[in-house]
Amino acid sequence: MIVDNKMIDSLLENADEIMNALEVLNAWDPPKSGSKKRKEMPRSYFLDPKNRKYPYKKNGKISCEGLRSAIRVAGLQGDTKIKKKAQRLYEKHCKKSK
Repeated sequence: MIVDNKMIDSLLENADEIMNALEVLNAWDPPKSGSKKRKEMPRSYFLDPKNRKYPYKKNGKISCEGLRSAIRVAGLQGDTKIKKKAQRLYEKHCKKSK
């Protein structure tokens, strides 16, 4: 396959959509609470590191799906501090600028 400048320009224009599609394929599925794998995760992967709650990183990188999940779950559980923290991180790292 020959790649020309037009193809490269097209890929660059659609980079956000491509990255979102890849994130969906690599869906958010954190280890279950209390599991050995979760206990082995670095505390820095959690919005509540002391209690190892609200994981939001996967392989050391921020997961936008993890932050969306934390926003929903913290909201349902009435944990406004964690919800606000997750929203701030989401705005900073996941919100698309227009």
